[in-house]
Amino acid sequence: MAGWLGKKNKSVIISWLISYLSILLIPIMISGIVYAQSVRIVQDQVLRINDAMIRQLQQTVDEQVKSLETISLQISTNTQLLSLLNNQKPGGQTISFEYSEKIKQLFREFTVYTLSNRFIDHFFVFLHESETVLTPSDYFTARDYYDLYFRSDGKTYEEWLARMKRNYYSEYGLEQFSPKDSVRREQIALFRTIPLQSEQARATLVMYASRTELTKLVGSVNWADQDMFFIMNKNNDLLFATKEVQLPSLLHDEHMGDSGVIFTELEERKVAASYIRSAAADWAYISMTETSLFNERVEYIRRLTLICLALCVVVGGVVAFWFTKKNYNPLQQLIRSIASNAGLPHETVQNEYRFLNEAFSNTLRDKQLFEKKLEQQHAAMRASFLSRLIKGRLGQTLPAAEALHSYGIVFDGPYYGVILFYVDDYSRLMVHGSDEENLRLAQFIIHNIAEEVFAGPGCRGYVAEVDDLMVCLVNLQGEDHQEMNSLIEAGMNQLQQLLSSKFQVYMTSAVSRLHQTIAGIQEAYNEALEAMDYKLIKGKGGIIRFDDISQVSASPAGSYGYTLAVEQILINCIKSGDYGQGKGIIDRIVADNLADGRMSVPLAKCLMFDLVSTMIKTLNEISSICEPGFLEQLHPAERLLSCNTIEEMQQEMDSLLHTACGYINERNKGISQAKLRNSILLFIDEHYADANLSLNMIAEHLGVGAKYVSAYFKQSTGEGLNYYVNKVRIREAKQLLSGETHSIGDIAVRVGFANANTLIKAFKRHEGITPGQFREMQLYQGKKAGEEGL
Repeated sequence: MAGWLGKKNKSVIISWLISYLSILLIPIMISGIVYAQSVRIVQDQVLRINDAMIRQLQQTVDEQVKSLETISLQISTNTQLLSLLNNQKPGGQTISFEYSEKIKQLFREFTVYTLSNRFIDHFFVFLHESETVLTPSDYFTARDYYDLYFRSDGKTYEEWLARMKRNYYSEYGLEQFSPKDSVRREQIALFRTIPLQSEQARATLVMYASRTELTKLVGSVNWADQDMFFIMNKNNDLLFATKEVQLPSLLHDEHMGDSGVIFTELEERKVAASYIRSAAADWAYISMTETSLFNERVEYIRRLTLICLALCVVVGGVVAFWFTKKNYNPLQQLIRSIASNAGLPHETVQNEYRFLNEAFSNTLRDKQLFEKKLEQQHAAMRASFLSRLIKGRLGQTLPAAEALHSYGIVFDGPYYGVILFYVDDYSRLMVHGSDEENLRLAQFIIHNIAEEVFAGPGCRGYVAEVDDLMVCLVNLQGEDHQEMNSLIEAGMNQLQQLLSSKFQVYMTSAVSRLHQTIAGIQEAYNEALEAMDYKLIKGKGGIIRFDDISQVSASPAGSYGYTLAVEQILINCIKSGDYGQGKGIIDRIVADNLADGRMSVPLAKCLMFDLVSTMIKTLNEISSICEPGFLEQLHPAERLLSCNTIEEMQQEMDSLLHTACGYINERNKGISQAKLRNSILLFIDEHYADANLSLNMIAEHLGVGAKYVSAYFKQSTGEGLNYYVNKVRIREAKQLLSGETHSIGDIAVRVGFANANTLIKAFKRHEGITPGQFREMQLYQGKKAGEEGL
């Protein structure tokens, strides 16, 4: 069986066999759960016993600790002791008789405290200022008491003294208490500062718990022979231990709860540590038990469980293999059949399911590729057919009706129209790629949206690319031409709105007239092309109808309203720097010739080329008086000849005219850069109070173009002109605000602001505060200066 499975190591039969064998996991899991529960029950029994004993001990010790806390509070609040603290003498001075009597009286009361509780082994009070130690029977200097009991502890006198003078609320720790006449012993000590809850400590009470009594309390509990017991304070210091060992680090974890069990190792032995925290002194009581005590009790259960598992594996494995072999035979026959039909030896099949999946996937993939190629070829042939249909070049290869049907083109109505789309702006399409890729994307968007828009009732639209232009062939139903034209108009408006609002694509559209029969489609296409030519006159954007331009009657042959006399006047205006008159002449020429839209496109191009020629010739004539780089920066020929519409040409000529006239005016007046700057500053200083002061007013006074004044002032001062005017007005307003004579509204009018609100906004923007706040600050400073002078 092993050899047969080796040959089938990648076959699905292995997966089946594993699936059947996985059923064996059920009894194995049940046996494991039973075993784990048995261990848990035994552990819980042992741990519950430990927990009961440790809680018993905790209650007993807590009672003694509470008694110790109570006595410490009584001593700390003893009126005689507090009175003695108030009269204690600084260290080094002789103790008076009255002070000595108070100490003796304290001795008698201390003796009562000692006799009342056997859990107290010893205590003393350390007085900070006098550095005196009071015990129940005597008093000592701090140095004598240290030499007597603490010198062998390993701490220096200064360290011991610093510890005694610390502030304690109620803190337990270990102290090495070692009198000269006895063995040094480590005892649990309670430290408490006197007076209670005082910011400045006057004395420290130290009470030692009796280790003998604590040992008796621990021994009174019936522990197991191997159990160990420990007590730790809140700082994880070991206060008591039945055995000298190093506790595991887990028991020092500050995240330990109030009680619980931790399984860890102690001296390479596994132990279960039960612990509980005491609220009386914030102690932790810990009992440790070796886990070997309860492991022996579950050994029998473990052996029985292993025998059951072995039987399940052997019997279940044989049964699983028999069922797997039986169910695999039909699948093996199917694989042989498919492999035979595909011309493959069935011995090469390693995984049956993978073989079937690949066979079906390859078949589906081939089918999808074939359908995709057919779809692409169909789309390309459909676009070619539409292009030839629109241009009237169908030929006689296939009847039109059959071709339309094969490409899914349906003409329901008798009327046909053609719409041309020219993409003007697609720069905000926000697509990373080349310009050509973005243009293709814009055309793809137009194609999809246009066919969707013109797919309503009574109208069908089909879009194709013809000679780099997007062309939409529209078929309409009806008899009313006005209604059908309105339907096209509404569709075009909807299309342009969607493109501009959702995709930031802007285009110009040209619409032909409506024609009957398929033969009229070519004429409609030519009409749309002729209408698109009028984009030069109409400008970018919008919809150009052939009906609107078909009524245009050409002007007299070769004539338009731009005579040599008018050209000479325009040249003289440019040379003299008269921008206003020059702009008026250009606007009047364009308006007289193109405003009514009746001039033909060729004649309009001639007019604009004539105007461009005049502008270039004039700029070349004045180049002799200009700086060398002036005309090179303007690039007049490139700027004018790169325009696509008359509107763009008119804007460029206006810009060139404005720049040239400003330059000539400045040069003719002989105003230097510094003189022009000083003239502007002087004019502002003299007229800042005039509310009508503006850029145009300053430019008109200086006889220079407003745009030039604004750009020059910004370049020479680093500030905008309006910003500087407001700064001057704020400066004058601050002078008037220093007194109380004028109101804010009166001051606003005096310095040139329209009203008080305008002054407040400008003042706060420049100074960061309001005029009222500035006035208060000035009055306060003046008053303060007057008081200091007095």
